[in-house]
Amino acid sequence: MKNRKIEFRAFSKNKMYYLPVINGENKNWLQIDKTGVSVGTENGLILDFQLMQFTGSFDKNGKKIFEGDILKEVNFGYTYEVIYKDNSFVCNSDIGISPLFETENFEVVGNIFENALT
Repeated sequence: MKNRKIEFRAFSKNKMYYLPVINGENKNWLQIDKTGVSVGTENGLILDFQLMQFTGSFDKNGKKIFEGDILKEVNFGYTYEVIYKDNSFVCNSDIGISPLFETENFEVVGNIFENALT
């Protein structure tokens, strides 16, 4: 079985922070423990944030797909919001919910915080 890479990003005050495992190059961090979830940068703790998880999937261009992303289906032009529901990531739209699979037919065109669906 192949292990899935666990990554998060956080949106706060009009800025997106990517939160991979802490290394020498990345100053953003995520801590999950019995007291809750904390997010910070080299400038300090971020108090108000929305956390989004990497789905483990990539779009047609090889871009990572995160919870909260807006996807465009390239064949028919439908747009979807990626959400986490019933223990899996799914595509949600006004036409219904569908599983997130065959992502080579999707392109990330934004996210709900910076490019909300209209």
